[in-house]
Amino acid sequence: MSKTNSNNRRGQTIQVKVKPQLVGLTKESKLDLENDKRLPEAFTINVVSVNKTKTYVFHHPIGITDLDGKSWVCTPVEDVHQLLARSDDPKQQEVNKLRSKVRTEILVGKGLLIKDNEKVLYPVAVHEERVDRNAILNLADDKLKNDKAAFRLQKQSENEKATRAEIDAIVKAQYQKDRFDFLTESIRAYEIKLQDISEEIRQLVEEAVPQTYRTRWGPLAEYQQVECPVLRNIKTKAEAEDEVNKFLHRQLVFPKEDKPGVQSSAAANSPSKAGSLDTSQDILAQIGKDPVKKSILDAVFDGFKTGKKPQKKEGKGKPSPPSPANVSLTESNKQ
Repeated sequence: MSKTNSNNRRGQTIQVKVKPQLVGLTKESKLDLENDKRLPEAFTINVVSVNKTKTYVFHHPIGITDLDGKSWVCTPVEDVHQLLARSDDPKQQEVNKLRSKVRTEILVGKGLLIKDNEKVLYPVAVHEERVDRNAILNLADDKLKNDKAAFRLQKQSENEKATRAEIDAIVKAQYQKDRFDFLTESIRAYEIKLQDISEEIRQLVEEAVPQTYRTRWGPLAEYQQVECPVLRNIKTKAEAEDEVNKFLHRQLVFPKEDKPGVQSSAAANSPSKAGSLDTSQDILAQIGKDPVKKSILDAVFDGFKTGKKPQKKEGKGKPSPPSPANVSLTESNKQ
């Protein structure tokens, strides 16, 4: 591939060779779950075989979703970087600008602001000069930015050995000013009132200008983030890890326990159940209801009274109950 750059003054054409580059749809992702602030409380489950290891990351929703922020999502580790890269709406600035315009139009319609052609002005009682509101707010934002930068430089000089991340933490914790601190008293008080009103109409504005973008994963961003059903209503990382381990154990080690009508051997042989059957009068009632068992029992007692042993019937009689080993095998075959 080549790129042509024409120089009209000299009439020369310069050929610049550009090496073609391949863009991979997927890549191996190395995540720092301990320190990455974008993945709070995340943990992994590894499925290991002889030839490969498959890793799944359990994390809170990333970016813009319809899920609650404390929900849990499960994503293959190699695809988490796609969620992180797509966490922000590429058109977010346009969305915010349109929402701000709608809010302003509502405030103008209610008489709280005055529109003069393309300018939006404060009422005279708030600000006598016919200066555009946006210009006043932008100037306050510039002053805030410069003041915060000066505060950061001051903290860097006071903590020369601190890292960038440590300085960021100091500034975040100690710098308390905002836009309102750089407005005049009358405008500041009025803007605070307007902010409260804007918050009250926020839902109305968001419905009028909806956020259609969603953070998805997959080569073509085709997979939506979905809440993991097993971890629904689980709040903490420790609880989530424990619940995932229990789920895998139930599904892989004791899969029958979740199937209706199937009793595990552990439950059948539990001491409490065995003890209750050994001492319950229900056993006699069950034997009395079974004609075959009742006839065997009657024959035994008749033989005891007469001194004769009961004769075993040959041929068509009901087969003897299977041994425990046969019972287990028969049950498993039926399944």
